[in-house]
Amino acid sequence: MLIDSINEQFGKDDLPISQKICPECNRPFVIIRLGNIEVDTCPDCEGIWFDTGELAQISGFSQDIPADDLQSRRSRFKCPVCSTIMKECVFLRTHNLLADKCPNHHGVYLEKGELERIFKLI
Repeated sequence: MLIDSINEQFGKDDLPISQKICPECNRPFVIIRLGNIEVDTCPDCEGIWFDTGELAQISGFSQDIPADDLQSRRSRFKCPVCSTIMKECVFLRTHNLLADKCPNHHGVYLEKGELERIFKLI
């Protein structure tokens, strides 16, 4: 399973360091592989950054945030690519799951446990 792969890779000491900084704890991300996708993950807070299109590819949804048309609010996090304050968006209409999305379309940030919640929904 994908979550098991993430947890297994977190245990490795030789993960490549990303150029991006975690918006939650301000430490460098490390890069892990999920199939043919490289994602930026934080070994400290376990947040995950998905560049545009990567979350959709992993989840099987047609877009990174399926309910992207719903109202959003200001996030407490800045985009690790452009440093713009992100939008906190509802992931799916009927579920209480939020995801932080860059308004400049650089990607989506998920806090610890949110990816597991997405996989329970699909």
